[in-house]
Amino acid sequence: MEVRQSIHSAHAKTLDTQGLRDEFLVEQVFVADEYTMVYSHIDRIIVGGIMPVAKTVSVGGEVGKQLGVSFFLERRELGVIQHWRCRYHYVDGKCYEIGHRDALYVGKGAKEVVSPALMPRNRRSFITTAHRLTPPTQRRKLLPLMSRRSRWGTTSPATAVPSNKYFCS
Repeated sequence: MEVRQSIHSAHAKTLDTQGLRDEFLVEQVFVADEYTMVYSHIDRIIVGGIMPVAKTVSVGGEVGKQLGVSFFLERRELGVIQHWRCRYHYVDGKCYEIGHRDALYVGKGAKEVVSPALMPRNRRSFITTAHRLTPPTQRRKLLPLMSRRSRWGTTSPATAVPSNKYFCS
């Protein structure tokens, strides 16, 4: 797991484009048959991706040790967003089916999160944060009809960036 330190705002103002990319951009999120994780000291958030192609991928057995806990979700919660086709995920042995652009919320305390390899190009991304409450694991449907699309950047086609904000049902 890569660890990113926070930087002072005065230092951030002195960085050029490449310096900002080096500090904040997570370039490689999906790697075949592995999970990737980047821990940021800004908000204590972990961003990562899973792409099981030929083998089953289990999230974070050894990462728990890096975080100083017995298992990865001992003191955090996990949100999984499915980017490709319908998929099964196992949380502590219970099977959850999530479809394209669905989300799976895994509450604090889940000991095992497994993504088996069933079809090629099944990618999921996740975001995990520290949490005090323990809501149950649940499947959520992302509502594209209720999404808000906005653009930021200049009006030049090369720098106008669309941004989609989704709402869960």
